[in-house]
Amino acid sequence: MLIVFTISSILVLLFEIIFLLVNASGMHWILHVLLLSYGIIGSIVSIRKCVRNYKDNMKFEYESLGIKYLEGKGVKKDYNLAYNYFLKASTYGSLESMYRIGQMYDNGYGFKQSYSKALEWYLKAGNLGYAKAQNAVGNMAENGEGCKQDLIKALDWYILAAEQGNDLARENISGLKGKIDDDNLLIEGLNYYFGKDKEKNFDKAFVMVRRAAYLGNIESYLYLGEMYNYGKGTLMDYKKAFDYYLRSAEAGNALAMNRVGNAYLGGFGAEKDFKKAYEWYSKSASHGESAAYCNLGDMYSSGRYVKENEYKAFEYYLKAANLGYVGAYFEVGYSFYYGKGVTRDYAKAVQWFNKGVKENNANCEYGLGICYLNGYGVSKNIALATNYLKKAADKGNKNAIDTIKEHNL
Repeated sequence: MLIVFTISSILVLLFEIIFLLVNASGMHWILHVLLLSYGIIGSIVSIRKCVRNYKDNMKFEYESLGIKYLEGKGVKKDYNLAYNYFLKASTYGSLESMYRIGQMYDNGYGFKQSYSKALEWYLKAGNLGYAKAQNAVGNMAENGEGCKQDLIKALDWYILAAEQGNDLARENISGLKGKIDDDNLLIEGLNYYFGKDKEKNFDKAFVMVRRAAYLGNIESYLYLGEMYNYGKGTLMDYKKAFDYYLRSAEAGNALAMNRVGNAYLGGFGAEKDFKKAYEWYSKSASHGESAAYCNLGDMYSSGRYVKENEYKAFEYYLKAANLGYVGAYFEVGYSFYYGKGVTRDYAKAVQWFNKGVKENNANCEYGLGICYLNGYGVSKNIALATNYLKKAADKGNKNAIDTIKEHNL
């Protein structure tokens, strides 16, 4: 069997063989056994596994020795030995050791205190995602140690650590409240979000709004929830979206209450629970949120949690529509068209569909197209029917697409 190796594979193999020979004298016999027993391919896989295990073992061993000598656990304190062991462990990728070296420079353990060198080592670990080091970098930025004082940079580093559950970072963020204007951060973020007075930029918006949220700005919770929910400026994350929606809802935001209801209804970021969805929609509606009335209408229309009741459904749809919720225009028009929960009235159906068409609502364009196609509430007009149905189809309305195909429009 002919085996073809890429140059990169051969180089990796040679490097790892050299690594074993240099760092683990006496282990070179593994190569001979593996080559004979498993062949070249098996050897590459096994050697790499050996290298990984060896590196992990050395990292743990040197890191543990460093901590022992730094703290005097079972041995006499020796900062020089601790430093050397941490340095060796760091070459094997120990983030804790990098952080510990930073601490030694930060506190002057074993040598002259140096904030600049401490920051250098904290950054090495922090940039690789180590929460304790990220918090330490935040401390230095906040206090102007080893760098120019910068409270915003401090906040950003604390946030990175807090996102990983670091409690000290959360405490440090609390300490920045009142020192940074969170309202201005939110305003700046929303300007980027909506493209007001500057080019729309969701990435910058997310950074600004998240800063405001971590500083306890209640209004920012809703917007941060929206960004996580729709993946604007960050990766889509329904769980985080739900958490921020819930915070905002509990603070009394009616739109956020509706969003929490949506999460429970669809199981987005929270376990599906129709009862809780209904409760949150009801709370939101009681605060005048039009979308919540429409969602309550949907629950009565489909019989989810509540008993199916087309009259109650229509009542809620009409409330939402009268409050200007465009999505409810179609539901009201549909109810009049089919006589669901109300006396059938094609003319009123047309009126509501027309209202939605003025707002470029695809469902209403479909509904009005059907009215013109059948001559219900208006004079039959195939040209107008085709026009509205195609508008709806261009927006992806499946019913319109199917109707066009069915009638060869």
